[in-house]
This record gives sequence, structure tokens and C-alpha cells, in this order.
Amino acid sequence: MENIVDMGKVVSFVNMKGGVSKTTLLKELAVYASTIDKKKVLVIDVDPQMNLTQSLFLKYGYAATEEVAEEIERANRSDKKTNSKLIVSRASIANIYKQTKTGDILYGDAILDLDDNLSIIPGELGINFLQRNTDSKTIEIGIEKFIRTKNLKEKFDYIFIDCPPTYSSYVTGALIASDAYIIPIRTEFYSILGVNMLLSVVQAVQEEDDLRFKYPLKNLGIVFTAEKTHETTGKINLKDDILNSEKLVNVPKFNNAFKYNSEFPKNLAYTITDSNANNSKHDLNELYKEFIEKVEK
Repeated sequence: MENIVDMGKVVSFVNMKGGVSKTTLLKELAVYASTIDKKKVLVIDVDPQMNLTQSLFLKYGYAATEEVAEEIERANRSDKKTNSKLIVSRASIANIYKQTKTGDILYGDAILDLDDNLSIIPGELGINFLQRNTDSKTIEIGIEKFIRTKNLKEKFDYIFIDCPPTYSSYVTGALIASDAYIIPIRTEFYSILGVNMLLSVVQAVQEEDDLRFKYPLKNLGIVFTAEKTHETTGKINLKDDILNSEKLVNVPKFNNAFKYNSEFPKNLAYTITDSNANNSKHDLNELYKEFIEKVEK
């Protein structure tokens, strides 16, 4: 069986339940891989909320539109933060979904290089409206086709896809383009339901598009998010119940968790890698090492 280490790895971060720190986990692993491990990383924002795009744009000084740029610049001047101008990006995930209608698209129409190692295919607010005017099959093959025709697996070590928390053509398209997927969950009662729904979606996608999957999608496993160092007894017991659930007994699981960090909700541009949070850096390093072991196995 061909190992997905032979070329760049495409990994979808996905859960059918929102609010599980999926986007934050993806961003932290991507920044760590590109900054500390010096890997070439491309992140793709398929979530219509485009939180990943907004976070990285804010960190690197970009904006999706002139209007957004002016609004942020005005707020920065008002708060006396900075007078620097934001760069408006023309790159957008929407251009990838339109490629079969408009023909081949340029690299810069879809991909924005944030620095030497980290790039993004930015999301677009309200992208769900695109589905009204675009054939679902066009959406489902868009990312895979772009990755393949632009030889992106040869250019990047890792391609991370941030999926929306609903079953749609966008999730199907992300999974079709992927070699593997990871399931972020929180220690909550409904977590088992969300994972079960996702596993059913993955199975359905593979059965419906079996010709596109040379090999089964690799489930890297469940990773618990927003976990505190000292959890309550109730949380610990609930986590044990989830781990030992009959429905999840055969689902791979990460030994390391994505730990809670109080800065995440305060600062959209915050990343652990660029911070002075030594404990968080240690925890992220351990999680990243386990992630690499799983994805390259």
C-alpha cells in the first residue's frame, strides 16, 4: 500500500458539530509546522464562517476586501494600535469552485503566500450562496482538481483543510481531496453523536465516489480540545465515558490533547508558537509530534 508520506499530505480537520476548536487546532499546527519544523504548509479555508482566514489575515496584515481593510484600519487608528495599511488579497476559494466555468486559474487567484513557508487559500463569507449557481459536482471536485493540476502535493509538505461543521458539497469536496482526516472534539455529552455522524459521512463519501479513492481515507483519530490541565472530576469521568463508548471503541484516538489557552478568545491573531506561553508550547510540541507520527505512519 502506498504511504501518504511519499508526497505532501492533505488532511481535513472536520466534525459535524461546531464549537470544537477545529479551526484553532488547525491554525496552531500549521503555524508550528511552518515556523518551528520549517515545513511548507498550505491551509485551505472551506468554512463559510472563514474564521481561519480572518485570523491569519489579521496576523499577517491582509484583508479580504477594500471595505474590510478600511474598517480594520479605522479601528486600529481609533485604538491607537497602528497606522499600517492592510494588503487586500485577490486570492479566494471561490475562484477554485469557478475554475471549470472560467477555465484554468492562476496560482495567485487562489493561493496567498503569507510567508516563506505558510500559504493560504482564503475562504469567502457567504460562500454557501455559490452553491445556488454552481453544480454540486463542480464544487465536490474543485479542490482535488486544483491540488492535482497545480502539483500542490509536490510544492507543500502539508495541506490542511478547514471544513464546515455541516454535511455539504464543501465537506465532500474536502474529503475527496484528502489523504486523511482528524476529528477535534470537546469533552461534551453530544461529542459521541457528532463523531458518529462524521464517520457515517466519511463512509458515504467514499462509497459514492469510490473511483476517486485509490486508498481508504485514513482516520488519524479523535483529539480532545480545550482541555484544561486540572479538569473537574465530572469532566474526567465524561472523557473516560467517551473514550470507552461502545460506538467509538474502534476509532483511533490521540494520547495528547489540544490544551485550553485563555488567549484564544481574546486575540484572533494569537498563536502559541509566537507567544511566551511555555507550557502551551510544550503541549503543542507533544501534540504536533504525535500528529506527525500518525500522518506519516
